[in-house]
Amino acid sequence: MLLASNVVDTGGLKLISRETGAPAIDLASLSLPLGVLAVLAEEAARRLQILPVRLEEARLFVAMEHPEDNRTIDELGFLSGRNVVAYAAHPGQLRATIDAVYLARRRGQLVWHGPRVREAGAGSVDDAIRRDAVGTPPPMREPFAADVSYSCAAPPVPPKSTARGRACVLIVEDEPVIRRIMHDALAQRGYDVTTAAGGVEAFRAVKQRDPDAILLDAMLPDVHGFDICKRLKASRRYQHIPIIMVTAMYKGWRMAADLKESYGVHATVEKPFDIHHLVRLLEEALAGRPVTERPSAEVLSAEAQRLYKDSAASYRAGDLDSAVATLTAAVAIDPLSSTLRHQLGLLQAQRGQDFAAIQELEAAVDLDPARFQTLRNLAVLYQKHGFRRKSCEIWERALAHGPDEATRTEIRNILLKLL
Repeated sequence: MLLASNVVDTGGLKLISRETGAPAIDLASLSLPLGVLAVLAEEAARRLQILPVRLEEARLFVAMEHPEDNRTIDELGFLSGRNVVAYAAHPGQLRATIDAVYLARRRGQLVWHGPRVREAGAGSVDDAIRRDAVGTPPPMREPFAADVSYSCAAPPVPPKSTARGRACVLIVEDEPVIRRIMHDALAQRGYDVTTAAGGVEAFRAVKQRDPDAILLDAMLPDVHGFDICKRLKASRRYQHIPIIMVTAMYKGWRMAADLKESYGVHATVEKPFDIHHLVRLLEEALAGRPVTERPSAEVLSAEAQRLYKDSAASYRAGDLDSAVATLTAAVAIDPLSSTLRHQLGLLQAQRGQDFAAIQELEAAVDLDPARFQTLRNLAVLYQKHGFRRKSCEIWERALAHGPDEATRTEIRNILLKLL
């Protein structure tokens, strides 16, 4: 049976990928271990026009005509009990390949080779995807490169007028009028007040001031308030800070109880709020707790620095699991370090955990939006997994921070291929 093997030569796969927004795979260039077909019965494969191509722990990689068809993907996820990652395929080639591979399986074959593989020698699923995804991404950067160093943020030094004699309160609110009302009300009551208009600015303020309490808007323009809570409460360095969530959307006692239980929120205030009620909640959060009661920043800084060096040593010795575990412990101490998040993302990618790597690199970008190497590696990972539009967005951000003209030219060429 003749496959549509000229689909790559005609550029059809690139057109399919552009239309679907998913990476396209040339099935004629595939070497398929037929054991993967056990996850989907032949009848279902024909009905859904889906071909399983790779099984990886809890994920199933498939080729299909319409990878944007979420309903079919959900059905396949239910049938297989796995998360489904979809690649685009030429419809004629897909139908012919489904016929061929299930026939080969019934005949007792262990591996099926597409026509191009039989002509040029065996390849793999990864090789086929790598060749035919739109724009082959450049390589990831190695962890612990010589030009990267980490030093834990020094303990904040309060101004002499404060000397930690007054409680320092951080207000995180994107609405200027509300931010000013809260600031003035607290300043009049003797608090040392600092403000931030968004999540990135809030992380910077926490590192610089180590506040005694935080009044946090849930809906921020960059980083969600829930994510800020999660990061701070998972940290040995900042988990002691009481957080009062101020929200116009998440209302009711059930939501307040869930926020307290799952995110460590001390109290929830619904907008529009009574400023006197807000102040009373803040006073309750600080009551009976000396302003100076906080973990030793010096001890934690030294421990995080030691863990970073130990992780680097483990990586260079080839013990990747130990390197990841050790650096994860360092992040638990200093979660607002973009360097630690960046390095942990690179380690996760080295271990093949690309989506965990994306999560860490996204966190690093939140903390330092201008960090070129983080943006570059994040763009590489999105491109590698077929998130073409998202990779373009990150490449464009990286372009603005490229260190030299040669690098910027390279990025422009990548964007031309993707667009």
